[in-house]
Amino acid sequence: MKKIYIIFLMQLLIAGCTGNTSGAMKNDTVPEPDSYAEPLPVTAEVSVLDDERVMKAFYEIDLLVRNDDPASMADFCTSAALVRIISIDGADTWNASLNRNGAAYTYGTLEVIEPLKGDLHAGQTCIFTRTGGLVTWEQYAAAQIPESIEKQERLMNENGTPIPEYVYEAAYNDILPEEGKTYLAYFQSNESVPVTGALRMTGFAGGLREYNENSGLLLNNFTGKWEPAGPVFDTFD
Repeated sequence: MKKIYIIFLMQLLIAGCTGNTSGAMKNDTVPEPDSYAEPLPVTAEVSVLDDERVMKAFYEIDLLVRNDDPASMADFCTSAALVRIISIDGADTWNASLNRNGAAYTYGTLEVIEPLKGDLHAGQTCIFTRTGGLVTWEQYAAAQIPESIEKQERLMNENGTPIPEYVYEAAYNDILPEEGKTYLAYFQSNESVPVTGALRMTGFAGGLREYNENSGLLLNNFTGKWEPAGPVFDTFD
């Protein structure tokens, strides 16, 4: 099967997260289970990109902050913490706050291990959302201009390419959160958070950095190198 790629330009302003920086508890509103198809059994980005059932839709981002600079991120975010991803619960394009479809996002449940900024507290369990995710073709199409989808499907049919089952929509060089891993996560209050009451991660690749609890090192997603966490944590003082 041919692999399908689509590249488009989207200007995204990081306006981060939810107005409720204390986070949503598990009984808060999340998309209904039938609003998305059974997700692919993947948690790592490479698995998503290697699956031939997935169309890749990457976009460029125009940020309000330098997401590769920890000090700028610490100033920009409204809350931050070391967190553990308990579960990745799904992905969608439906934004409950705006009452319409929009960019794909991933949502799940996390546990706060150590708060660094804002009013989060250790042991708190929260629902989170993060821009970018693996959605069905139907979800992706619902968020696009109908004429654009009709043109894409017509070109696929003309080329003998099957309509993809899934679309991985994400910023260039972004990452996907993985269950069970610990991260330094940055959040930003925003009234347009797609899941009511959730914490919204901000900063794309600069806003979610894997943390090794044994070594005390943070992964730099831009260089691929592990770095001492101390200087990054000091930016919150």
